[in-house]
Amino acid sequence: AIMEREYRKHGYGTEALKQVVDHAFNKLDLTLLSLTVFLANEVAIRVYEKVGFRKIKRLKDSWLLPNGEYTDLWLMELSRDSLS
Repeated sequence: AIMEREYRKHGYGTEALKQVVDHAFNKLDLTLLSLTVFLANEVAIRVYEKVGFRKIKRLKDSWLLPNGEYTDLWLMELSRDSLS
């Protein structure tokens, strides 16, 4: 799987995300994609931004961690119009 250490930093995740976005907009005719991501997941955020997603809002204390603490997430979006 592309998340295994040996396959990281080769652009596979970025390419896979680009294909998902292309399918969503061009085959499914969606107009807006959104996702949430942990603030600490800087690698994923860079990939999302490279593909065109933008940070929309910081969702405070929106995820309960196994240790009982809450953490923040970023809400990110990509619109079909922004790719034109």
